[in-house]
Amino acid sequence: MKNLVRSFMILLILCGVEGEPNAAENRHGAENIGEITRLIELSKIKDVSYGFMRIAIENNRKRYSDVSEGKWREIEKFIYEEAERVSGVFMDRLVGVYARNFTNDEIRQLVRFAESPLGEKYFKATPLIYQEALRIGMELEKTVTVQVRQRLEKLQQPSQQRR
Repeated sequence: MKNLVRSFMILLILCGVEGEPNAAENRHGAENIGEITRLIELSKIKDVSYGFMRIAIENNRKRYSDVSEGKWREIEKFIYEEAERVSGVFMDRLVGVYARNFTNDEIRQLVRFAESPLGEKYFKATPLIYQEALRIGMELEKTVTVQVRQRLEKLQQPSQQRR
């Protein structure tokens, strides 16, 4: 169980727990920060993050099937509370990522797209698409892992026979 909690803490750290608060605002104009924040909200990135956490929880429930339902509710509550606690730092870091990768004009264009009917539809579907993409990737990874193991076992067989 400690490993499970540690895994989720690592996930939270990877999402941006550490770092200087408001670092993005220190490097970029406040107007652009506001537009980037608007774009992030419209893009449903927070929903995508929570979707990934749900998938991680599902996978760990299978892995740690001996953990009681009551304990899982405690763990899930802790995970979501921690995610909310660090969400401000996550946003600050994400604003910086957008600011480094897009000009002010591009951010304005992306906001206009996100507010359009097609943009709204796209961003509404994005969390579900990413969750499905993650599940598909994990399934394919398992298949590839099995194939790699089989090849490695075949490669080992001749050398083991020579002994």
